Amino acid sequence: MIDYRVSFHVAAMSADPRIMGAKERKSLILKLAAIAPELAFNLEEEVVDPYDTTLARLGYAGLELKWPLRRTYPPVKLPERG
Repeated sequence: MIDYRVSFHVAAMSADPRIMGAKERKSLILKLAAIAPELAFNLEEEVVDPYDTTLARLGYAGLELKWPLRRTYPPVKLPERG
């Protein structure tokens, strides 16, 4: 997609510590930066919202999350864009 200049961004549940651990989050961001720094700079970090359909899918996958979410990861500080 990058090679063909297709407009896109990456979104991940990486701000939700119930879904992604700190080490996994860091690994994701480093991998994105290695592919293309703009992917890491523009990463859309999300948390799980307790919509009925989301809760149903989580239950089907065998996951049960505690609500409300008590903390989220702070935004990642990346080096200045070059």
